[in-house]
Amino acid sequence: GFSSISFLFGFTTLLALLVDLIQLTALHLTFLQAFFSELYRFELYMLDNLWKVYQGKKYNPLRKRTDTMEYDSMQLLIGMLLFAFILFLFTTILVYHAFYTLLFVAVQPVGLWLLYGFLRDFPFDELWKRWRDPLSMGAGVYFDKEVAHVTHLRIIPKSYKSLLAPFMGRYLKCSLFILRNILQGLGTGKRLNIVHSCLQDQE
Repeated sequence: GFSSISFLFGFTTLLALLVDLIQLTALHLTFLQAFFSELYRFELYMLDNLWKVYQGKKYNPLRKRTDTMEYDSMQLLIGMLLFAFILFLFTTILVYHAFYTLLFVAVQPVGLWLLYGFLRDFPFDELWKRWRDPLSMGAGVYFDKEVAHVTHLRIIPKSYKSLLAPFMGRYLKCSLFILRNILQGLGTGKRLNIVHSCLQDQE
């Protein structure tokens, strides 16, 4: 079972399999979240364009700016009817979008991903070498003059802080990336890619 897989291929392989199994069982939530996110983005796009119609404006994709536009009464009437229809649907779609986005985030194995990344990137070997033989992890050298004008070359060992600093910096960046991705997904309907890109950036 899982114990034999962990014994043969390592604990990180077992964690990767658990992550894949959890995501496979939550595949229907992934599709629902993607559907309502796209619908939410379409709502925002339509509301923005129909509001420009109400203001007598239109986005110019060639010049990448908003220009003034003359609309006749029928165009304004149709635009206002569509705007009212989409606006009344907006709250319902927003609730479904927020619900399935938060549910998608809840079932994502973020903890297992971070544990996998921790076991993969944590400098166990460097810390062990630093503890066992500090001079094997040198940060620099200096000349030490002693008695009888004898000069000795001394090695400055790396501090534990300098060994852990790159690892802690990457994981602080990863945590901020996850939080920003969730907030962007809720606000703009952007596709959520909570941990994959974060861990890929560390490779």
